[in-house]
Amino acid sequence: MKKLKEKWRNFRKKAKEYLQGTLGEGRKGMYFTTTILSAWLASGLLKSYFPIIPMVCCFLIAAVLVTLFAQLGYLLVRLVFGAKRRSQCYWFVTFALLVVAAMIAAQGTHIGVNLLQALLFSVGADLLGRSLWSLFVNRKRSIIGILTLALTAMEFGAYAFFLHQEGFGTSPVYTYLDMKENTALEGKSGIDLEKFKASVAGGTYEVETFLYGLSEDADVLSESFDLTSFAERDGIEKIGMDAYFDYELSEVPLTGKVYYPVGKEDCPVLFLVHGNHDYSVDSYLGYDYLGQYLSSYGYVVVSVDENSCNDLADENDGRAVLLLENMKYVLKENAKENSRFYQLIDEENIAIAGHSRGGETVGTAYLFNDYEVYPEDGNIRFDYHFNIKTIIAIAPTVDQYMPTGRAVEIGDVNYFIIQGANDQDVAIAMGEKQYDNIHFSGEGSYIKSMLYVMEANHGQFNELWGKYDLMDPLNGYLNVKGFLAKEEQQKVLEVFTKTFLDVTLLEDRTYQSLFSDYALYQKVLPETVYEQMYQTSDFACLCDFEEDTDLKTATQDGVRIQTNGMSGWTESGRELGMSENGENFVLDLEWEDSKEAGVTFQLPAYDMSQFAFSFSIADMDEKMEDFSSLLSGKVILTDEKGNTATAEIGDCAIVYPTWKVQLQKMDTIFGTYEYKHQFQTVIVPNDSYELSSGVFDFGKIRKITINFVGMEKGHVILDQVGFEKQNN
Repeated sequence: MKKLKEKWRNFRKKAKEYLQGTLGEGRKGMYFTTTILSAWLASGLLKSYFPIIPMVCCFLIAAVLVTLFAQLGYLLVRLVFGAKRRSQCYWFVTFALLVVAAMIAAQGTHIGVNLLQALLFSVGADLLGRSLWSLFVNRKRSIIGILTLALTAMEFGAYAFFLHQEGFGTSPVYTYLDMKENTALEGKSGIDLEKFKASVAGGTYEVETFLYGLSEDADVLSESFDLTSFAERDGIEKIGMDAYFDYELSEVPLTGKVYYPVGKEDCPVLFLVHGNHDYSVDSYLGYDYLGQYLSSYGYVVVSVDENSCNDLADENDGRAVLLLENMKYVLKENAKENSRFYQLIDEENIAIAGHSRGGETVGTAYLFNDYEVYPEDGNIRFDYHFNIKTIIAIAPTVDQYMPTGRAVEIGDVNYFIIQGANDQDVAIAMGEKQYDNIHFSGEGSYIKSMLYVMEANHGQFNELWGKYDLMDPLNGYLNVKGFLAKEEQQKVLEVFTKTFLDVTLLEDRTYQSLFSDYALYQKVLPETVYEQMYQTSDFACLCDFEEDTDLKTATQDGVRIQTNGMSGWTESGRELGMSENGENFVLDLEWEDSKEAGVTFQLPAYDMSQFAFSFSIADMDEKMEDFSSLLSGKVILTDEKGNTATAEIGDCAIVYPTWKVQLQKMDTIFGTYEYKHQFQTVIVPNDSYELSSGVFDFGKIRKITINFVGMEKGHVILDQVGFEKQNN
């Protein structure tokens, strides 16, 4: 150890002598360049806390703070260790900020690469400052000094170019789209695509809008609500919020924008809430495209302002209550003869939708809607009880609010969720946990569906949020090249939202199959890759793998599970939320060098004559050398007499291999990927089977096998194995 310390001292001494000999005394230049770089990195963080401060001012304030921090660090180090070099503290501040910025942008990935780039640019900033000071202040002309300046300037030029570009590499979309060419689904008929296209091309109603609130811009004066029982301003953010908002949380104005079809009364209504964003941006106005579109078809859309909750922590229950209070106000006004809202809304047909934290909010709001008291404090009473039939969640978070520490579980409601695979804010499909926690009692008719969209990001669902999902300068690390155009991403949301509202509020089921079999409609949809999950309240569950730890048993009594050709199989937790509590369990199957790998469900004689076999499957393989073919396999039914019926999975659904996306520019440079494993629901209608003997009894099924024929190795997960009622 002593020898190592001695070698380190000698190295530092020689390095110092070399720098002073070639560049002269250039520490002041080093202070300047490292402060500039550090201030640029810190200004984005400062801007996020105080969005009302101009970026130039944030930079100047950050420069002062960085200098003070480095000086305090120097004094502390000198006091403890007796060190005398300020330059080391300046260098370390720059290094630390570069590491933090890169790690936040990469969401904890590429640790080694991020440490390396932080080291390179910290050293580069040091040498750039020293060489500038040597040449232009000390006027020490040397070849080494000029070369150092040239090389470090090139380094930072490359860094600026790296951050300025949208990204590198090519989009994987067409690689995946090519896989489905010439599949049986491509020729599937039964849907008049021209009629469907016309049904989503834009409605015939003229649309008008008005604002309600307590500001001077409001067309209708509203009320205020005391939110202090559910949220509070604290920490450093409180300073900026108190300066920006002209009200306290005890007097939050009920504010929103209303879109309505001219000349129509008793319209079904959608209440829409945004998520967390810069509170100086009126995020609720960023859904103008959706409000205009839906209202042209006869819907009223109310986009609710929840900026008072932005940049707060532990406030998602407050967001839900604020939404419900806005609904309460609007529906009260709907009954007043002298109100702008009068008889505009059909109070029996209500849907709620939310984006980001708002996507979580709507689930919580539905939960609170039927409660009489607040779960965290029974002295706070609720009295809402609106007739909410439908929930739509757009790239939602989950578990930011957990009532008394438990997951939000709701039931008997129609639920649709949409999530982008290139979301760089909610980077995993957290909303799948909420999807799993939507339960049906068997009373009434409900559906739930989840759509996963390649090349869709987080922010473009809101016109004011845009292509970048993080704050500056972290946005510079993101790879946004190849994203869906904003108009196309918003078109996906428009089409699926409008159709879902038609099905669930208007009970027009003409195009309900859009949510179970998007492939029938793909020629009309924006060109990208989709996966979807689907389930109705008629679903009869065979296995959801939640019942116990016995691999052989299933959810339904008497059902036994066995596998063939598997190198490993188990029931594993699929963690998607922010807490392990309430996570979903799935059947995890892996096989190698097996031509007959499969899983079999043996069951008492089951009558599925009115049902279609259904299961959700996701490819988990991240080691496959060639991601160029769809998952293949067969579903084999065996009746009581041993007769078999066989259907190809590929004839019923497109099951893509693992999605490979590159969310960070570092991914494109180093050829690394983020792997997305999303479920695709496969529904196998009874007319899809080829009978072995021409005779088969769908009324007495004894065995169901999913056989991965044609895949010698693989890794998949299964969930929600059961039966969906067939529409005859």
